[in-house]
Amino acid sequence: MKYVNIRWAKTQIVKKLGYFPAYLIPALNCSLIFQSLVKQTLSSYINNPLPDVFKEKLFVFLSRYSGITYLTICHSCTLQSLGLNPDQILALGDINYPQTEADLEADLQILNHQWLQTENWQEQPRVEISLLRCCSLIFVDPNQAIHCSNILKSLLGSVLYNCLIIFLGYIKLCHQWIINHPEITHQQDPRSQLHLGSLLLSEIKLAEFFTTNSIASCQQTAISTWVSPNIKQAHIAQLKSVLIATKTGNWSWNLTSNKLSICHRGLAILGLDNFNGSYQSFLQSIHPEERESIDLAAIKSINLQQDLNLKCSVVKSNGEISQIQIEGKLYYNVQGKAIGLTGLITDISTNKSNSGVNNFTNYEQQQKVAQLKELEVLLNLVPYHLFVVDVATRTISLINSGLAKSLGLPNPQAAKNLSIKECFPPQYACQISWQQQQVLNCKQVLHLQEEVTLADGTHYFDTVITPLYNEQGEITTLLHTCSDIPDLAATQEALSQRTLQLEAANRELESFSYSVSHDLQAPLRVINGFSQVLWDNYQPLLDDHARHYLQRIQANSKRMSELIDALLQLSRVTRTQMQSAKVNLSEMAKDIIEELRSSEPQRQVEVMITPNLEVKGDPQLLRIALNNLLNNAWKYTSKRSLAKIEFTCHSQNQRPFTYLVRDNGAGFDKAYADKLFTAFQRLHSESEFSGTGIGLATVQRIIYRHGGKVWAQGASDQGATFYFTL
Repeated sequence: MKYVNIRWAKTQIVKKLGYFPAYLIPALNCSLIFQSLVKQTLSSYINNPLPDVFKEKLFVFLSRYSGITYLTICHSCTLQSLGLNPDQILALGDINYPQTEADLEADLQILNHQWLQTENWQEQPRVEISLLRCCSLIFVDPNQAIHCSNILKSLLGSVLYNCLIIFLGYIKLCHQWIINHPEITHQQDPRSQLHLGSLLLSEIKLAEFFTTNSIASCQQTAISTWVSPNIKQAHIAQLKSVLIATKTGNWSWNLTSNKLSICHRGLAILGLDNFNGSYQSFLQSIHPEERESIDLAAIKSINLQQDLNLKCSVVKSNGEISQIQIEGKLYYNVQGKAIGLTGLITDISTNKSNSGVNNFTNYEQQQKVAQLKELEVLLNLVPYHLFVVDVATRTISLINSGLAKSLGLPNPQAAKNLSIKECFPPQYACQISWQQQQVLNCKQVLHLQEEVTLADGTHYFDTVITPLYNEQGEITTLLHTCSDIPDLAATQEALSQRTLQLEAANRELESFSYSVSHDLQAPLRVINGFSQVLWDNYQPLLDDHARHYLQRIQANSKRMSELIDALLQLSRVTRTQMQSAKVNLSEMAKDIIEELRSSEPQRQVEVMITPNLEVKGDPQLLRIALNNLLNNAWKYTSKRSLAKIEFTCHSQNQRPFTYLVRDNGAGFDKAYADKLFTAFQRLHSESEFSGTGIGLATVQRIIYRHGGKVWAQGASDQGATFYFTL
């Protein structure tokens, strides 16, 4: 029974997320604990109505500064799949926690602006930053964040605010769980396996961040509230007491924000012409061979709360190599937590008369070696089997450690300069040679899936072969990347079975539609016919009660006929074969509005439509969806003396575009927002506004078929806004 329960719970997680997170693996040996974790994951995280992007940002923001590497990396990968690029993911680390009461007050003023009552806070980057900062205070010390909590409750509403508090509690649970299970690594998680490789290859800064966090997770880096004025004065006095000579500069490192401040003299000693205030920017001035040791020494100083004293070499922009000494002391906040270092940088070079030419030449060579080493480390980090083939010699010039291990080689260097036949099993070698020839002939990327047997067993590869060109446009190198998909065969079989089930379901749906169209409509036509005969021929013989009953029969049979027609329309939307084409939503919206104006020319309606909103989709289905949304806006503003309807588009993080239809009509009660898209569910009575209750359900199915999502915001008598993506 326990196995069945665990299997069911795993199915629920995979069904909701599309993968099974590695942090749940330690709980698999105890059904009770596992089901409890799954239940909290479903209720507090997956089904939490907070926006998906905001939830993932909050996870990364809090996990990064708490030193929880697994969660930071995995949720960064999820952010990429939601449309954020590496720079936007890294920018989360640049957001400082409120360090002074003035900082906090500034955030609260932003969150307390009146215009936020009607605007979508997700679309305001500055508001989101303030929201993240305030969430960090609630996360660390709720007692100090009572005023902050009241502002957030006013902004989000009590329901969404409570969802936020539950979500913060879930993040704390995840942090503690990961700390208690250090065996969990991001390499085990499907999110890293699917997205980390492309993240690392596309942004070297992100690769450095992930690599640093994989080597040493900064568990001691604590999130603080604000620094007291007394500590700040002590810090200033300490800096003033430093003896600044000609070869000395001062610096300060804020551990909470990870920002470095270096005086002009210090920057000159380091040879930093383009310093952006980040720790990584400072590390670039250190000689490549010494960077790792300096980084580890700094981490050790912070973790052990020891003074910093080290010597190293720096490489200036003109190639000159200098020797420097870095000294630093920790400073603390009122809770006794280390929140920064401050100290001196001293040039201790004994001979600066050299021209630097020889040093520059040596450094160039050292830099090339260092770059090759960094590239090798990076290639070994990616979760792919990867190798590079020289086209001229048809030999392997580079292979990563994952593939070397699968081939049974002692190390990647053992494959260098070997031919494909010498390195790979005979059958696979023939496949590779044929695939390479295809790429050389067509001069295009080749993408295929294949089953391959290597020294360590059978693999199901998703293979991509990419041609690389020289300046003359000739193919010089072929890059092979093979993603191991262990469940490909099972997935394909399950997909085939699912396809058969869907085909059977479609046949049943067609049969049902036929039955509805013929078997249900026929009795209704009989009822309508006989009731009409009674009305035409026997009305004078009927008393008032009988006429009233007859009218109700006719009205309800007509209503039933309309509902059946709506149900058939919903069925057709689901089954219609989609035709993809370029669609101008703006022109489509104008046509729909013109039709509505001609039907009620007496109405005063102000309509704003953003021009040239073009998408790719099924023109017929998109017209049905847009027609339903604009018809609703027209209908629910009918009681306004001056109605307003807007159709526009908001771009958040470039992709995806969010389209919206906004009106100032009757709106709806937020408590029932989840019922809006359910078939035959209506939030207004038939006497107020006519309708079948099928329109928004139709919209949702059309949007889902285009790979998007649809949602609504509104309040009673304050209008409504319907958002959708494609």
